[in-house]
Amino acid sequence: MTRRLLRKYDAVFGAAFLFGDLPYRMPIALTYPLRLSTDLAPAVLSYRNPFVHSTSAFKKDLVTPGKLYEEVVAEEYLLWIQMALAGFRLHRTPLPLIGYRLHAGQISRSEDFYPKGEACAVLNEARDRLVSILQESYGDETRSLGREDDSLRELARRHSLGVRLEETLLTRLRAFAKKLLFWRDPF
Repeated sequence: MTRRLLRKYDAVFGAAFLFGDLPYRMPIALTYPLRLSTDLAPAVLSYRNPFVHSTSAFKKDLVTPGKLYEEVVAEEYLLWIQMALAGFRLHRTPLPLIGYRLHAGQISRSEDFYPKGEACAVLNEARDRLVSILQESYGDETRSLGREDDSLRELARRHSLGVRLEETLLTRLRAFAKKLLFWRDPF
């Protein structure tokens, strides 16, 4: 399936079956099984990473040999942004492509992972370039959506029910996780 999709797109991503260290001792879960089109993928990338790294498949000529990943936090997110900046067609299929084990030793589970990502100058510079290009290309459509720093998120939500649903579920999941953490250790 991935090879077939690579005939049409430059990079393909998919959903994943999650197993391992899941909440409530769930044996398995599924990431958001929602399609993300090539026209909206760069807009979503401008404010978060919508792709599961281990589901990625892309044409080898998209990247310079020896310079696939840079030594930064969330190096795969930076790679996806660089691909979007180069104008590559990034597509997420709703179909699960892999099984992904969650465990306590993952880098993304460390306390400082997200703060380091938010403070990463290389990542922020690439994201700012993407935002600038997208805001220029969408023009008046993003200016009419309100705050400049949130306009691409709003644009993605307005153009896709899938993005709107995923954003709502992510917001609720984060709020639930905060409550759960507070309930376990309020001090």
